[in-house]
Parts: sequence; C-alpha cells; structure tokens
Amino acid sequence: MSDISCNALLRLALKISHSIQRRVFVIFGGFTLFLTIVYSGMNVLIAFVIEDEVLEKVLAYEAQLIESAFRKKGRIIQPRVDYMKLYLDPKKAPKEIALAYKNKSLGNEVFTKDNMHYHIQHLYFDKNNSALLVAEVTPFLTVSNVSRGILVLFSGVFIVALLLSLWLAYKIAKNTTKPIARLANEVMLQQDQNEPFVLSGKHSGDEIGYLANTIEKALTELKISVKRESNFNRDVSHELRTPLTVLNNTLALAENRALSTKDIEQLRNSSARMRHIVTTLVTLARAESIGVDSFLLVPLLEDCVLGVHHKLTEKDFNVHVKVDRGYRVTSNEQLVKLLINNLIENAIAYSSKETLLIRLKDNELSFENEIFKSIGQNKTRHLVDEGIKQDDSYGFGQGLYLVKRILETLDWRYNISSDKSNYRFSIHFK
Repeated sequence: MSDISCNALLRLALKISHSIQRRVFVIFGGFTLFLTIVYSGMNVLIAFVIEDEVLEKVLAYEAQLIESAFRKKGRIIQPRVDYMKLYLDPKKAPKEIALAYKNKSLGNEVFTKDNMHYHIQHLYFDKNNSALLVAEVTPFLTVSNVSRGILVLFSGVFIVALLLSLWLAYKIAKNTTKPIARLANEVMLQQDQNEPFVLSGKHSGDEIGYLANTIEKALTELKISVKRESNFNRDVSHELRTPLTVLNNTLALAENRALSTKDIEQLRNSSARMRHIVTTLVTLARAESIGVDSFLLVPLLEDCVLGVHHKLTEKDFNVHVKVDRGYRVTSNEQLVKLLINNLIENAIAYSSKETLLIRLKDNELSFENEIFKSIGQNKTRHLVDEGIKQDDSYGFGQGLYLVKRILETLDWRYNISSDKSNYRFSIHFK
C-alpha cells in the first residue's frame, strides 16, 4: 500500500510538472498572441486615422483659402487642385452625396458602390450662400491601396514577430517551470534507492525551496516508514519461528498425553518470549525511544542459551561462555537479548562443529565458531546487509540484518572476520 502511495505521488509530481509548463506556456503564448494582434490592429487603425486626418486637414486648408478669398474679394474661387470641386448647388454633386444631403445625413466622408471615396467640407459664405467642397481622395488612400509588396512585408514581419514572441513565451514557461521539472525528475530517479531523498532545490530560499524541502522530508519519511514496515514483517517472521515451533511441538505431544509441568513451563516461556519479541520489534520498527537499564550479562546469555535448548539438543550443540559473572551492561535488555539470540542461532545453523565460544575481553564480546569454508573478507562485510546470505543458507538473510539494525540502534560497533575455517562476530561495548 505504501509503495502504491509513493508511485502515485511520483506520477502526480510528473503530471503537475508537465501540466504547469503547458499552462504557463498557454498563458504567456496567449497573452503574447493577444498583444501582437492588438498592436497590429492598433497600427492599422492609427494608419487609417492619420490618413483621414491628413486628408481632412488638406481639405480644410483649401476651404479656408476659398472662404478667405470670398471675404477679401467678394467672389468665389475654384479649388486649386483638380481632385477637389466646389458645388454651390449640392444637387449637382455626385448622386450619393446629393442624396445624403437631401436626406440630411451627409457626413464628412462618403463611400460609393463603385469604390469611390469622397471627403466633404461645408462652406458658408453668408446667410444666403453655402457650398460643398468635395475631394475625391480615392487615389490617395495609401492604407487601403497598399501595394502587394508592402502587404507581404507587413504579413511577414507580423508572422516573424508572432513566432519570436511564442518562442520567447515557451522559453519563459520552460525556465519558469524548470525547478519543478527538476524536482519531479529527482524524485523519479531516487524512488527506487534505499537512501533518503536529497532534492537539490531545497536551499534556493524561495517557494520552490520550501516545496522541495517539504517533499524531501515527506518522501523520506514515507520511504523510511515503508522500510520499517517491511523489516518488521520479516523480523516477525524470522523471530517467531522458534517459539512457534516449540508451541506446535508441545501441543502436538498434548494430543497423546497430558501436559507435564515441563510442557506447561515451555508453553509459558514460549508465550512470554513471543510477547517480548513482538514488543521489541514494534519498538524497533517505530523508532521509539528505548529504555536503558543496567543488567548482568551472564544471566542474559544463559537465558538466551536456554531459549534455544531444543535446537542445542537436536544437534548436540555446545555453547561455552567465558564471561566474568559480574560484568554489567547498560542498555536495553530486550534488544540485547534479541541480538544475542540471533547470533547464537546463526552459529547453530552454520557451524561446521557443534561448538560456539562466547568470550568477553576488554569490553569486546565475541561469538566464535568454525565454519565449513572461509567466507572471504570482501563478502564478510556484506553479510549483515539486507537479503544477503551464505551460499548454503536456507534462510532469508534476515538474522544478521536484524543484528546490524539493533547494533545501530544501540550505537555499538561490531566487526566480522573469517580466517580459513574460523568465523568471529565481535561486539564492542562502549
């Protein structure tokens, strides 16, 4: 269930990364396209306005000259240019202008059906005399009659500007979302690794840094939780086999005869051992603070040996303990007991001779036994890693891995050596 959650978080991170980049590009690209179209439209509109303003000013200037000549000389003169005509009788003006004048809807511009464009100026000489100054400006409509070459040039510049703007929008979107894309990629690359997550953007000091730091902590805690859950399941399976075997064997004997005092004692001891194992493993899996106490080492070693008495009897295995009876250890008794149990059972399973020597010297507790062949120093260092086991092993490679984690929890150093047929596991008490 936790692996599914981790993969779901990864897919969500990648989806968000691509989705954000796409949305940022759409926003910037859309805004760029909008601005390009608006500015292009404004340029065209300004060109039309300027064109009309120029024609209006030329027409107004001509009208001012005609009116000024009438006031000075008392006569009406004709326009100086041939594209302007003065109509004293509006009915004689072009029919579209005359009709509009008649309908009192005449403005400053008139467009005809045959694509003629007129600009009109009203002149007032006196109360009884008025006229229309009409300019046919069709040949002067530069914007409307723009040449094909200029139109192609304008279109080319528009397209180039638009493509350049979209490219810049893409670059901005990519660079803006690059930290998120890098974050998602780092999560993807590290999801199958055993080490904690390390995200490069957590020190950036901005929102991305805060997000990276939060994701790193969350995913690291999730990975650790998944690992602890997996270790707990394997530890329980590994550690409960021995007491469960004792329980099953005792109950099987009870089918044929009544339980003796010794049988009941074995059931009680196995039940208590299972309870202590589960409690210890739960504490180890939850990384809870462990209690520390001072206890004698020899009684604990004797208790561990008695706990595997049935295995010792089956193989006629001997355990020799050379430890000062007054030597005390300050630590968590249950964890130490679980640690020693695993080391004794490991020796019983893989020793070539039915002898294990447990010896204490200079605060170093060693477990020594003979094995069938030398393991090799290079391989010896990895025996405590997860899933690593000897070639002739029938287990899961969980016993020494549990030993390693207990030693790390207790903050004790350890050393494994193999010389020819001798195997030695040493624990250094602080």
